[in-house]
Amino acid sequence: MSSSLNLVIRLRTKAGFFYEPVSTVFMSSVVTQAVSFGCIGPSCPAPPTSASIIGGTFPGDDPTQTAKTNLVLDLGPQGSTNGLYPEAQLTVSGVTFPAVAIVGNPEGKFVIYALAQDSARGLPAVLYLYQQ
Repeated sequence: MSSSLNLVIRLRTKAGFFYEPVSTVFMSSVVTQAVSFGCIGPSCPAPPTSASIIGGTFPGDDPTQTAKTNLVLDLGPQGSTNGLYPEAQLTVSGVTFPAVAIVGNPEGKFVIYALAQDSARGLPAVLYLYQQ
């Protein structure tokens, strides 16, 4: 991962959506929540790696509140294709899932799309982040 891309990912605020299917014996539904990433300041936990960003969902799904820090996206090393991170990991409330991420720069704004697999439940989780 280039140091300039790392700097942009770590310092710029991103907003987006977290999509996670919920499946139980009794019901199946989809939960899509607004998220914010790029937590900066003394109240924010340190990213686990230099290729990680921390963010989370909003309490009560209310974007006027401060976002939680219950999501961590670790891009890992960049693959042979520019912008592709095939060894990414998405951690949701302390549980880490393998993921693939794509980082792009359409119209001068960075975007990150990550698709993770909840291997315990066999369900996908998707993160869409857009630079603000």
